[in-house]
Amino acid sequence: MQRQLSIQLPLQIYHPNSSKDRLVLKGELYYILIITFGYFALIIHFQEALYLNLIQTHYLFLSI
Repeated sequence: MQRQLSIQLPLQIYHPNSSKDRLVLKGELYYILIITFGYFALIIHFQEALYLNLIQTHYLFLSI
C-alpha cells in the first residue's frame, strides 16, 4: 500500500506540471523568436537607411 502511494503521488504531481511547463516553454520560445526577429528587422532597416543616407550624401558631394 505504501509503495503504491509513493508511485501514484509523483505521477499526480508531475504530470500536470510537465504539460504546463511545456506550454510555458513554447510560449517563451515564440516570444523570444518574435523579439529576435523584430530586433534583426530593426537593425537591417537602420543599416539600409544609413546606407541610403550615405549614398545620398555621397552624390550630393559629387554634384557640388
